[in-house]
Amino acid sequence: MTCPLVYIISAIVIFTALIILTASNANYGKESRILEHKQDKIVYERKMRASINNIELQIEVADTPEARRLGLSGRKRLPKDIGLFFIFDKPGRHGFWMKGMLFPIDIIWFDSQYQVVHIEKNVSPDTFSNVFEPPEEARSLYVLEVNAGFASENNIQMGDKLTFIRETVE
Repeated sequence: MTCPLVYIISAIVIFTALIILTASNANYGKESRILEHKQDKIVYERKMRASINNIELQIEVADTPEARRLGLSGRKRLPKDIGLFFIFDKPGRHGFWMKGMLFPIDIIWFDSQYQVVHIEKNVSPDTFSNVFEPPEEARSLYVLEVNAGFASENNIQMGDKLTFIRETVE
């Protein structure tokens, strides 16, 4: 005959596992999934329309560790007025490098209020192994990668604010 204590311990273990699984899936469906990774295609499920300096652009959202790690690597190009928007879990000096990149980009860091705190312009794939990050005092929560020249062409400056127009479904 099995001891009732074994049943109690088994029930506690199962209950604890269910709580952990439920908590880990609390954000399921709220994060962007990578649909596919093919050159010249939008690969992130979650997309938004945003504006900075009255310039509207479509942004793909990279808000999971996998999506942030992949970034724009492997793509041959990025269509005009499209960017990749990285969302981090907490503010920091989030560094970026050009591993697997095939074209130059501008990298724009934003604080929790969506204000520009740092810009790296015309970062070339040739710089791979260099890490680009804001200075210590410029903690960021969001980063936007756009085609090289976007920041200069649109006069993006420190303190400019990114505003969201809407989330799009395609």
